[in-house]
Amino acid sequence: MPKGNWKSLALLASVSVVAALLFVFSIFSLLKLPILGWTGLAPWAFMLLLTLAASRLTVPVIKADGNSQSNKSVADTFIFLAVMLYAIAPADSLGPAIVLAGAIGFISSCQNPERRITVFTTGSAIISTAVAAFFYSLIVDLLATHAADGNEQKLSLGMLLVPLCVLALVQYFLSTIATAAYIAFEEGKTSIALSRDSLIWTSLTQLGGAASAALFYSAIHDGSIASIFVGLLIISLVYLLYRFDEKRVEEVRRAEMEKATHLKEMAELHMNTIESLAIAIDAKDQTTHGHVRRTQIYATEMGRLLGVSKSESQALQAGALLHDIGKLAVPEYILNKPGKLTESEFAKMKIHPTVGGDILKRVNFPYPVEDIVRYHHEKWDGTGYPKGLKGESIPLVARIISVVDFYDATRCDRPYRKGMTREDSLSLLRKMANSSFDPRVVEFFIKHVEKFDKLIDAQDIQEQVASEPLEDRTGARPDAGLASEILGSPVDDDTAGFRSITEAQREVFALHEIAQTIGSSLNLQDTVTLVASKLRAIVPFDTCVIYIVDDKSGKAFPVHVAGDHEEVFQRRRMTVGDGISGWVIANARSMCNASPELDMVGVPDEVTRMFRGVAALLIQQSTFAF
Repeated sequence: MPKGNWKSLALLASVSVVAALLFVFSIFSLLKLPILGWTGLAPWAFMLLLTLAASRLTVPVIKADGNSQSNKSVADTFIFLAVMLYAIAPADSLGPAIVLAGAIGFISSCQNPERRITVFTTGSAIISTAVAAFFYSLIVDLLATHAADGNEQKLSLGMLLVPLCVLALVQYFLSTIATAAYIAFEEGKTSIALSRDSLIWTSLTQLGGAASAALFYSAIHDGSIASIFVGLLIISLVYLLYRFDEKRVEEVRRAEMEKATHLKEMAELHMNTIESLAIAIDAKDQTTHGHVRRTQIYATEMGRLLGVSKSESQALQAGALLHDIGKLAVPEYILNKPGKLTESEFAKMKIHPTVGGDILKRVNFPYPVEDIVRYHHEKWDGTGYPKGLKGESIPLVARIISVVDFYDATRCDRPYRKGMTREDSLSLLRKMANSSFDPRVVEFFIKHVEKFDKLIDAQDIQEQVASEPLEDRTGARPDAGLASEILGSPVDDDTAGFRSITEAQREVFALHEIAQTIGSSLNLQDTVTLVASKLRAIVPFDTCVIYIVDDKSGKAFPVHVAGDHEEVFQRRRMTVGDGISGWVIANARSMCNASPELDMVGVPDEVTRMFRGVAALLIQQSTFAF
């Protein structure tokens, strides 16, 4: 069975049957005509040749979506002329015009790959011509009864213009509009959507054909050769003007496509630049390129499911990559600290949404990326930062990013903990819905997360832990590094964020000074004292112990202790390879956020319990290591 619904197939069958009967009837009526004379077979045969030659000069009927499935031919002129010559006395035959209409309909649509469109176009051309010719002859008969001598053949051209207009309108409506309606009906649409330009040009073609037919009819009855040339000129001009306009439109369309291609390439370059920046940002936070890409997939898919606008969808694509750009202003030791932050540390952490928002405010994105960056740490219950927004006052795009970013972060391994299974992470999301996260966003995400993860698997960016129980390495909570206390928002001005970046750079310079100190000619005691004082300024610590290694004995002993319990650590002697610090010395690799119990062997328990983490960093010189 051909493609299409049963209603359209029934309509096609009905049109085909009626058209076939009319065509057969027209063939028989043609055979009854005399051979010679203006209403005989000879002139009709000449018109048939002209019709076949002109049938391929068509103007397409274009739908609103830009597709063309039917055409209007300039050869319709000869259909109108045949009606004017044969549909009234003395011939009184509709057959010549109907046969010409069938030929034009078939030739103008035979190149369409959809054969049923060709069948319907041909059938509708036959039926529309038969109906239009019937109305033409009826009107002419009515006009003839009022003529002075009652002779239709002597009717003036002026009296035939009204019937001719009716002929053109009925034929145009039934053939062109009916075919377009059938195509829309077959596609399951309830309305006809034709291009405005298409309607204009097909209407002009129809009117031009009618005018040319009137001039040809006048030339036949009055012997005016000039009328023939004017008629040919009209249909030629209409067709040529259409072709010129078509080329103009094609050039405009090509220019728009080139512009669209350029904009697409620039957008891709823009997005690649954003992605590269995002990788650099996340590298500082000890996350990976896979994290931002996965977050982007989660966010864009969630946006599609929640029905966000095109602008918001673009914002999700960019915002998923840039939401943590403000972390440029946060020192690395804060970003990667396993336990709760101190008040001063958390104040620095809280500034990063404002910093990021201020940075992107100057970029002037055409979609709301700034809202994502500035508000992705707001919480549903109003306890978030930097503004303390609550509920739906938080932009939807920011609510989406906060959920998907949290989920992927908890699923991935970090230096201070292992990632969670999907089940554990989703369970945590459920618990935090209505407090930290929008419950509707959480519900949608949980419902579709398996489908999202399949998309991620297909792109080979799966770095999340398997869905099997895994325990944290240090017992740190999944949101470690974010204190639960709300300490107040930072100053909300356009320069506060940039001042934070400057402060972060000062810390980098301080580290550089430490490196210069180590390489200077100071004595050992002065060097370690200066290093400890610089460290205290940029990395708050409870106790700092600097060991030096004696290669002969294989022991490490403290040369400088600053902070709490100095007397305890000054007495320590460490064998290379023992404990965290001994392992760092033996393997020449630093370690951060290690468990104090593993490093403080021999230290009283009441002292060990006072420390939350150990950072063991190796500094080497050609003659010694500490």
